Amino acid sequence: QQQQQQQQQHAALSSSSSSVIKKEEKDDNGNDTNSLSSTRTGLVFAGSRLGDSLLLSYAVDTIQLPYGEIHPMEDDNHDEGEAPSPLADELLQLKPTNGEDEEILVKEEEALYAPPPDENNNSSNNNASVNIVAPSDDDDDDENDDETWKFESSKNKRRRLTKCCVLRELTPLDRIVSLGPVGASCEGPLASTPALAAADTIIPTANTGSGSSNNSKPDVSFGSSAFIFPCGFGSSGGLALVTTPGRDDRTILAEKDCLNVQCIFSLPASELVLLGMIPTADGRGGIKLLRQTIQSDEKSSGGPSSSNEQWTEVEEWTDPRDETMNVISTSSILLNAHEMGRDGTFCLLVQDMDPHDGSLSWRIVMARWNSDLTRCDFLDDFNVNVEEPGEFLKASSPFASFAVDGDDQCGIACRWSSGRVSLVLIAKTGVKCIVNAPPSLHSDVTMSDKSATQQEGEAAIIEDEETMRIQEFYSSTDIVAADLFRAPPELLKIQETNEATAEKEEAETRVENSETATSSLIRPDFDEDDIFLYGLAAPAQSHNEDEAPSAKRTDHSTTLSTFLALFRKSGMLELYEVNEGNGELVRCWICNGGERGQHCLQPGKTVAPLPFPRSHFVTVEEIRFFMCGPSKSSDGDSETSLRSLSMALKTSNDDLFLYTVKSEGNGLSCVLERESIFSQCRKTREQTRHRTKLTKKGIIPKDAMALDSYEHNNFFRFSNLSGQDGLFAALPQPKWIVSDRGRPTVLVHRTRHSAPAGGKSSPVMGFCSSLSNGGFVTLHERVGRFGSQRLTVFKEISPIFRKPGIIPGGGLCIEKIAMGVTVRQIKFIDNPAISTGDHPLFAVIVSRELEVDQSDLNDDGMTAEEREAVEREKEEARIQRQVEADLGGFDVEQEWVEEIARDDVFQIDANLGGAPPIPKEFYSLWIVDAANEWRVVDSYDLDEYEHGLTLQVMELTDFQEEPGSAQTTIEVEDLTTTTFITLGTGTLNHNGEDVSSKGRVLLFEVKKLDAATIRRLGTHMVANLRLTYEKEIFHGPVTTLSCLSVEGKNRLVIGAGADVNMEQWGNGKLTQVGFFRATMQIQNIMIFKNFLLLSDAYDSIHFLVWRESDKSLTLLAKDYDPIVVYAAGIMSRGAAMTFLCHDDRQNLQFFQYAPGEAAARGGNKLVCRSDFHLGSQTIAFQQHYCRSSLLIHSATPTSTVAALKQQDPYHGRTEDDQRLGVHFGTTDSTIVSVVPLSEPVYWRLAALQSVLANAMEANCALSSRAWRLYRRSPRRGGCRNNDRKKGVIDGDLILRYAGLPLTDQEELASAIGSTVDLILDNLLELECGSLML
Repeated sequence: QQQQQQQQQHAALSSSSSSVIKKEEKDDNGNDTNSLSSTRTGLVFAGSRLGDSLLLSYAVDTIQLPYGEIHPMEDDNHDEGEAPSPLADELLQLKPTNGEDEEILVKEEEALYAPPPDENNNSSNNNASVNIVAPSDDDDDDENDDETWKFESSKNKRRRLTKCCVLRELTPLDRIVSLGPVGASCEGPLASTPALAAADTIIPTANTGSGSSNNSKPDVSFGSSAFIFPCGFGSSGGLALVTTPGRDDRTILAEKDCLNVQCIFSLPASELVLLGMIPTADGRGGIKLLRQTIQSDEKSSGGPSSSNEQWTEVEEWTDPRDETMNVISTSSILLNAHEMGRDGTFCLLVQDMDPHDGSLSWRIVMARWNSDLTRCDFLDDFNVNVEEPGEFLKASSPFASFAVDGDDQCGIACRWSSGRVSLVLIAKTGVKCIVNAPPSLHSDVTMSDKSATQQEGEAAIIEDEETMRIQEFYSSTDIVAADLFRAPPELLKIQETNEATAEKEEAETRVENSETATSSLIRPDFDEDDIFLYGLAAPAQSHNEDEAPSAKRTDHSTTLSTFLALFRKSGMLELYEVNEGNGELVRCWICNGGERGQHCLQPGKTVAPLPFPRSHFVTVEEIRFFMCGPSKSSDGDSETSLRSLSMALKTSNDDLFLYTVKSEGNGLSCVLERESIFSQCRKTREQTRHRTKLTKKGIIPKDAMALDSYEHNNFFRFSNLSGQDGLFAALPQPKWIVSDRGRPTVLVHRTRHSAPAGGKSSPVMGFCSSLSNGGFVTLHERVGRFGSQRLTVFKEISPIFRKPGIIPGGGLCIEKIAMGVTVRQIKFIDNPAISTGDHPLFAVIVSRELEVDQSDLNDDGMTAEEREAVEREKEEARIQRQVEADLGGFDVEQEWVEEIARDDVFQIDANLGGAPPIPKEFYSLWIVDAANEWRVVDSYDLDEYEHGLTLQVMELTDFQEEPGSAQTTIEVEDLTTTTFITLGTGTLNHNGEDVSSKGRVLLFEVKKLDAATIRRLGTHMVANLRLTYEKEIFHGPVTTLSCLSVEGKNRLVIGAGADVNMEQWGNGKLTQVGFFRATMQIQNIMIFKNFLLLSDAYDSIHFLVWRESDKSLTLLAKDYDPIVVYAAGIMSRGAAMTFLCHDDRQNLQFFQYAPGEAAARGGNKLVCRSDFHLGSQTIAFQQHYCRSSLLIHSATPTSTVAALKQQDPYHGRTEDDQRLGVHFGTTDSTIVSVVPLSEPVYWRLAALQSVLANAMEANCALSSRAWRLYRRSPRRGGCRNNDRKKGVIDGDLILRYAGLPLTDQEELASAIGSTVDLILDNLLELECGSLML
């Protein structure tokens, strides 16, 4: 693969356009000595057949070899002004010398470098010696006559190059990853549990003192699992790893449990993390330190986990030498923190309670760490006073850093319960000033919406109480959210002139320009009729670069200004530019409608009225502006077209609205345009019910959060995490907002050993980034008693930002592992004795396509007479066989088909190129190590013409007694099992399809190697693959292998040809104990309990049952319609089970076994419940457990389910808690999920789907209903029914409902007789069930 890439690069280098930069070398006097090299730069575009694209920049030096200036080796006297090229000294050794060595060299090379056949051909000689010079016979002439080197040739000398190219730089600029066809997935771990991977990792808990350690032995248990898909083919083939942030254990450095922490903040320069503790009953809090330390791992073997492990140490912030720190640690509650500069100066926003009267006060404390971080010196202490009685601090924005006259300063916006916001500007010397935000200038804007409820022309009179309540709620100008941020000033400014004046001036300018342009285009000889007939002359094209039209994208300048964003209860968004010197506020932006999710927020000095939601009182609770896109490098360079200024809103319903600042194209102002993320973050009704249960049982104390409690932030800006700038949203459904090729997208976040949702408002309660290692820390609620927490240290968001990968949508991320071969199937070896946490092993079937040389067939080695004699003998033998067939009364073609042999008598015209190479596929079984960059541990190559078709890892029971013997039956407890890698193959020899194919069943065992053997063979050789048994199958290729487990006995089910064989393992061999014959060709077998779903490649699906008493396979029902089956699967909800069938027309059909219905024909036919046109092709369905909103946030669902059953013993008894869905990959690089729904939810979403199909615009005005109709087959039986079974919801269509404005959602919900909350709750549960991770 590397050779192919190099060939592509060389081919592109030779053809790409480049610019030449001459390098001039001058001596000390400034004279030009030589121009022996030049640099060419350009771009290389490399692409694969599957769509993988790579854009690189290159720099190539072309060096002229100065043979005329090279002196003999023994002559060390060089001219002072001579400066040969760096390669001149190396080329001295290539210059031939006089004497015997020269004569010997000439004689040795005489035969190798013979003269060309036609020496008189001047054109050929000129073409052959463009950059090649033959030296003269005498070395003295080399110094005297350079022309002899160029024009005289000598056949006795070695030819020398006069120019050479040196590749100086090859830098990748951009990459587009394409998965290609996606195959059947498997679930398995990618690494061991990170926190327990090293025995010397020390992470004390937050509620213990410094110095506690964990000396337990390392745990080799597996971490969180991922889904691995085969993808691509040929040299572009590999694996697709589907993960989510937080679930990929490769990104976790350390984790440890803690207690009573409510917020975390980082001090990057001091390498500290501050933990704000939950206040006690008397209102006393505290602060603890999380000190970062780097500990090298000397025991590592160089794998992925061999980098320096980071562990943390938690200590109380108490210093006997400093009373200030003691005061803070014992009585103050940490609300916010920020570090100013790199000298260790930081400021804290803390809350104090008077021990006498219980009154609250708020302070900003300034302090600085010394150089060795052993002492913290107090700098300033400033009280933030209230202005009204009973007023308290409600929330605060994150600190914003800026520089004034070279001094590091910061600011913070404090929001008070009275509805006002105060801006605090802080310098290193203390608080500079406090400025209150101005009141709203549009207090009556909400009243302008009265026309929405009144007829046009009537008086604005409030007629009912509902309208009165709506007007009263939205007429308030209290500030409900505030943010202080830095942004390019040109993005958030609008025209300063009046709109009417601006429009008038623009119209006058347009008319004046039009008259000027018209007068310049009128020809002197044209009259009015000529102008009417022929028009005006074409305007001249301007080639002035300064007059080029402005681009519509927003270019971000390097100059940043500070802005204050205020969101009022009325829905008004106001932006103010802050004077960083004195805190003066200048209004620059105003718009409304953000809390209702309007598609576009138009700024202006005045705002247009918008309709209000009538069944919701919605307001914004938090607002955050942030830069989204690739991070800027250390020198400040970045691709501005991929970075955008975005705004995130959190509403009172916990909805997330995402807006991006975009240009209108006129170069005057920008707008806020909503991004369609189709993902929800609100609480579900299931979470609310679960919290109510826990509160009634006393597990959760009654909500003690008073109205005067401080609201910590849920939005956290981050920069330079995995090379990205974005936002982390700690909402009920935690999300990451990052950039995907310039557009904001959403990734879901998972937490390890997380408590069931509902106990807290959000699973993630704290987040901080900007660590010294470029990572981040999260705080989430873990399993255990209520209040237990866990701190997790991550090094990156996901590997896809530094490795080839894509963000397909749905909150998932896919990393592509290039293998250079076609990966057919992959299975995880789920045996702790073989796969360990440090080395998770997978079994993989791969195929390589090679071109086989057939040049030996160009000549058969026979004369013409011998070839004619052979042809006569063959003709006589053919006539004799035909006569025997006529006398015997049988068909000669069928009788002698097994004796077909290759015709060895043939003639090949060598002038036409001879026998061409033919492609051949070679199959192998690999054992790969996921923790060691997917290296091959061991392999087994199949025979020629043998194809690997199916792969399974299973445990087979070792039966000591032969089937049918009279021996006493052995108890199940006495039976042993053995783990095998079973491989089914098919062999189609060189005769092709004229001879029936056969197959083999291969049983392999994997043995783990000891430490001494691993050191001897290499670090990646951790296991050995050994062939234990093979069995020939003569009635067809082995297309499927499955394991049937009944009554504690595991048997092997083989599908080969049209037969299903039941085999059991014993005495070192496989013995058949049962069989079933299908119609045509077994495509796949799915097993659940003792039932089998068999799919026939040409005869639909069959439903079988295995009876252990008489060891028989019995057909229960089948689908009698002849369907070409590509894939079959099983999904269930409670006791109801459904069979899926995917055919050659890209349809999905859903069947059920219902013997009591009339359509079942007495129970012999499977009943078709619904059908659906998918529009994509797949080959396999894989099951996954449909998790509810109580479990979806957990990266380890097993532990979360166990904790949920302890809290609620009745969990898991409803049908919605017992759902199995399917997911699959398609040939067009997509991953699809199908989940079952309850009947009430189905009919509600079906009505919504019908309304959305009419209300929303479709792509290219096409009908989504017609696209999803079942496509009938043109073959026989294709018109079996005239009616289609419409019973499937189009998820892509109904999820668009979540991206609509709230007013539009209310209209659609009322049209189907439902509510917005109920529909969004159903969509959120549907989204949770469809996610396989």
